[in-house]
Amino acid sequence: MRTISFELNEEDERLIRAYAKSKNLSLSTLVRDTVFERIENELDLKFYNEAMHRH
Repeated sequence: MRTISFELNEEDERLIRAYAKSKNLSLSTLVRDTVFERIENELDLKFYNEAMHRH
């Protein structure tokens, strides 16, 4: 498994950690799921717009 790191200010870190804890998720799971959800949403919107443009 690979590791990706990124920087956060303290307030953002606290918020993300608290949210993950409230959902009983690890930080890795929260971030991974959130990123994949965003990618999926953008692809869905792209395909929707392409389909609408064709019709």
